[in-house]
Amino acid sequence: MKKMLYGFLFFLFISTILSCSELNTTTEEKVLSRLDTPTNIVLDGAMVSWDDVEGASNYDIYLNENIFNISSNYYLIEEEGDFNIKVIAKGKGYLDSLPTDILVTTITYQDNVIYNVNIIDDIIFWEDVTNASEYKIYINGDIYSTTNTDFNLVNINDGLLIINIQAIFEGGQANLSDSELIEHNTESVRDRNFQYSINSTQNIYIMDLNVEEDLLILNESGELLDENDVLVRNNYYEIKSDYIISLQDCEIIFYIYYGKNKSKVHITMSETNDPYIISSKTVFTSGEKDIKLQFELFGVDFKQIDSNQLDSKDYIIENNFLTIKASYINSRFQIANSFSVNYAIEKTEIITGSVVFYKET
Repeated sequence: MKKMLYGFLFFLFISTILSCSELNTTTEEKVLSRLDTPTNIVLDGAMVSWDDVEGASNYDIYLNENIFNISSNYYLIEEEGDFNIKVIAKGKGYLDSLPTDILVTTITYQDNVIYNVNIIDDIIFWEDVTNASEYKIYINGDIYSTTNTDFNLVNINDGLLIINIQAIFEGGQANLSDSELIEHNTESVRDRNFQYSINSTQNIYIMDLNVEEDLLILNESGELLDENDVLVRNNYYEIKSDYIISLQDCEIIFYIYYGKNKSKVHITMSETNDPYIISSKTVFTSGEKDIKLQFELFGVDFKQIDSNQLDSKDYIIENNFLTIKASYINSRFQIANSFSVNYAIEKTEIITGSVVFYKET
């Protein structure tokens, strides 16, 4: 009897050790990696910059006690003063980096200069500043110098440019010019159209845009918007629900710039409480990738997904998303350059709709 008892206790002891080991393994698997601390933090004129950190989507830059969250790896300091500057890298799925060493500096601007900037074709002009020995031109995080009062943009990367001018004196510097926004050889690409209800709370997913792509955003009036006010970077770029609702408008329009591309984002608003599709009802695709469509189901379910020769293995339903697999899309494009996928959603009554897929050439 004692042998049986000892055997049972030994088995219980080993089981406990194994369970604890499995628990520890699970816990270890959930430990997040810490982002590297930004390196090479330097001040050149009015611009603080540092090397990009792999995995970082944005940075907190501290100017004394003031914190600015930005998506770029540079920051222009427009005000004068004594500054203690440090930077922390941030990214989804990572612990924040440790802060950089503190950069201590004093910024003084000698003159309150009005530059009167003009742009003709690819050349930017400004008025001569008395006693200036040269000028710094800040363009999207890069710095150029010239002794002239003009600068040719022909060799600058295409896209939306944010430009500031600064006069430099012997032993000092003037204030920055106001920012000039210039569309430099941009190319308009297909609009991104969405539907949204004021009763929705989910963010709008921009499925076809690489989250590693840096963006600049202008509102319909041509004013630069803070990316962190409008978007969040997760697995996709997401348009913040809070931002959409805060505008209290029937139609919301803004423009996103990435590389040389310019895309209009158009959100049609409603007050519906019925399920609806958030994504565009027309999809242009080569058929090489799965297409993920976003819906607002308000807690109900799809009743039916239907298209010619569409089988349940050809799509996935997960929460508010319907994914049509690339294999099915490609098979349909072998027959025709367009096709429709129909859906039915069951609430108190059946709500139907369709999405048209066009073969992108």
